[in-house]
Amino acid sequence: MNMAWTVVFSGLGPLSFGWCFGVTKSYELVLILSAVVPAILLVMSLWADNPQLRLERDDLGES
Repeated sequence: MNMAWTVVFSGLGPLSFGWCFGVTKSYELVLILSAVVPAILLVMSLWADNPQLRLERDDLGES
């Protein structure tokens, strides 16, 4: 299933670039979004929960 999502989103990249160029005659907007979105996700990942740590605590009987 993960491979299917990889294929789908790999196709959305060129589609978004093509759409942006077709509408605005420039790649500027999509390039900015291509830099900003991963930066936001990077910052958000700092607060992401690690389920492996929760499983280790449950296995040890801790709360």
